[in-house]
Amino acid sequence: MNSVYWEHRGQFHTEIDPKNLRQVSDALDEAARAIHEADALLFCTGAGMGVDMGLQDFRSSKVFWEELAHPDIKCYEDSSDNKWFDIDPEFAWGLNFHQLKAYREAAVHEGYEILLELAKSKKGDYFCWTSNIDGVFQRAGFDPERVRENH
Repeated sequence: MNSVYWEHRGQFHTEIDPKNLRQVSDALDEAARAIHEADALLFCTGAGMGVDMGLQDFRSSKVFWEELAHPDIKCYEDSSDNKWFDIDPEFAWGLNFHQLKAYREAAVHEGYEILLELAKSKKGDYFCWTSNIDGVFQRAGFDPERVRENH
């Protein structure tokens, strides 16, 4: 990481041995204290939240793309091109709808509930930034005005 990062944020990093339960416990206590003392919270999330809902990570998992058996699409990046809407719009819309439908139908997991409770503890002083464009934060009860989805 660059020196500016370490100058401003590196001071908050604590290296611990994950096998040392005392160090882990102390680090968790320190994190809880920081959350409690914070004026507001910023939640930054991504694909891991969907994976914890039982959904595939379309970028790193090859299973979906192998099962798709498309001659020109072997990975997520191959499918993420607007050309498919010109070449084969039915396929492009179908692929997008399949992914969106999977996220819309998946049960919201407890992690979202935990984050929402933390957000409520700050009396609404929170913001969510996620690389997921699935609406799950909103389904979990977060204020849509405090959620930004960017992919």
